[in-house]
Amino acid sequence: MKKIILLVITIVSSGCLVKNNIGIEYPKWYLNNDKDSATYLNGVGNASSKKAAILMALYDIASKITVSIESSYSVTTKIKNDNYSQNIDKNIKATVEKINFRNYKITNEAILNNNQYIVAIKVNKIALANEIMIKVNNKIEQSKQILDTDYKNRTYKLKKMNKIINIIPKLKSELFIANSLDKMLKVDSVLKTIDTLENKINTMKNNITVNISSSHNRGYSKILSSIITKKGFILVNKVATLNIVINSIETKINSMGNKIIKSDLEIIVYNKTKSIILAKKRIVSGGSSNSSFRQAREFAISYFKSKIIDENILSDMLGI
Repeated sequence: MKKIILLVITIVSSGCLVKNNIGIEYPKWYLNNDKDSATYLNGVGNASSKKAAILMALYDIASKITVSIESSYSVTTKIKNDNYSQNIDKNIKATVEKINFRNYKITNEAILNNNQYIVAIKVNKIALANEIMIKVNNKIEQSKQILDTDYKNRTYKLKKMNKIINIIPKLKSELFIANSLDKMLKVDSVLKTIDTLENKINTMKNNITVNISSSHNRGYSKILSSIITKKGFILVNKVATLNIVINSIETKINSMGNKIIKSDLEIIVYNKTKSIILAKKRIVSGGSSNSSFRQAREFAISYFKSKIIDENILSDMLGI
């Protein structure tokens, strides 16, 4: 993907250089770089330093990989629906941008008469695909070990499970990239393994029950209940896998005609027998109204909700 637009080109000297209309001379290898092959991808870059020129050349190659994947995986049996397909495409593009091209080779380099650096590089597609596959398989094995380990702290395991769920789209994207680089790679079995991991995590989550109780206003517990239910966990009105207790102290203040509610809350997560505290968080919330304490309390609960969501408090405490 050359970033130079040539308006007027003149052959100069012995034919090794090509000059554009503003007097910059380019080697022919830059304007007519080697074509990609079954083994190698080629790219060129132009920048104010050699390092930056190499990065531009690698970006050139990354762009080719993205285009190749878009054409190869526009329709695949692994895609469930249009929305899922769009998400996969976004993950692929983001993953391509983060590929670590460690084994590239500089095939040509020069400094132009305007002191710009230009380079031509090539990357071994097969070697890169194998590197990506090794990385994916290592992550899968690490994930399996996490799921098979019986952690005493259930919230710790939930956090680990959540991290696995978050990397699954990236793992699938990396598989698509590797397969686009080397069509001989067998990725179907690896995809099935990833799907099995995802199903196992969902099954484990379905076996986790949550009980939420509040010592004072139920509005705060309703907020937590709503968030946890949306995450796919089952709420029960009895002793559960995770037991969340909200202790709160409410203070009413009259100030210059305003009704003010200040709530000092402590969220505690216990294990199944309520013998071990798994996580604890203190939150101060409040609200003010010129009409009633009831409305001020509603504002305090609303502030509590925004704080829980914006600061990812449940994610930090429970790993969800």
